[in-house]
Amino acid sequence: MKKAQIKKSVSALAMAAVIAVSLFGYGCGAKPASTSSDAGVSGDFTGTAKGFGGDVSVTLTLTDGAITGCTAEGKDETQGVGSEAIAKMPGEIAESGSIAVDGVSGATVTSTAIKEAAAAALTAAGLNPDDYKTAVENNAAAEDSTVDADVVVVGAGGAGMTAAITAAAEGKTVVILESQSMVGGNSVRATGGMNAGKTVYQELEAFAYGCPVLLNNKSCFPEIAGDAAVYFLLDEQGSDLVEKMKMAFSWSNEERESIIQSGYERLNLYSWQKSAEQLKDLYVSIT
Repeated sequence: MKKAQIKKSVSALAMAAVIAVSLFGYGCGAKPASTSSDAGVSGDFTGTAKGFGGDVSVTLTLTDGAITGCTAEGKDETQGVGSEAIAKMPGEIAESGSIAVDGVSGATVTSTAIKEAAAAALTAAGLNPDDYKTAVENNAAAEDSTVDADVVVVGAGGAGMTAAITAAAEGKTVVILESQSMVGGNSVRATGGMNAGKTVYQELEAFAYGCPVLLNNKSCFPEIAGDAAVYFLLDEQGSDLVEKMKMAFSWSNEERESIIQSGYERLNLYSWQKSAEQLKDLYVSIT
């Protein structure tokens, strides 16, 4: 009987020790990324949604259930369009504490993705996104102003900017009116390389790859290529082209290298960097 009581006492002590260790481990373990109290949820929570070019992720910082910070990422969104929404909207969400902020005009898909990703982040925090869709009032009022100009262009798309540049080149003062938050219209989506046959782009690419160039002696080709190409007169029979091709195949190594070197030198007159700088200077001159 006494032995049975001792065994029960030992078992009770062992169980108490196990419970104590368990409680100690729970209290001293790694802290969770978020906390919840009577005041509300706190921590960082991330949600993802489909944007225009890929996934858009939004991370919300919550303090006692209120949005106090917001960041967004979307590396595949169009530069100058979707990137504008990613740069602008998180700050407005953090400042207003609402995910019902205005999107960026012209970047509807990315703007919607940011709101959807923010809603997903709230859901991940165990909250109801509808509780964070309070309408945000924009009280900023545009100021009236009077500007004198020779030419007014409505729309800063590709055609509008071309018209404005042409007018400015003729010495006119130009004002451009644009409703969107970025200029360029659809032309801002015309990114990447060009594959355009019988154009200056194909011609310059041949120079860059060290290829001898034969060109039709028409259009802008002589102006662009100068003495770095061999020209032919294209007729119905194509006889002159055939003769110039035969001549090219008969070149010596020295003759071939000479015209290739001329192409490299001619190519130095043209570059995307130089083109962009000149275009920027034109834009600046008319604004």
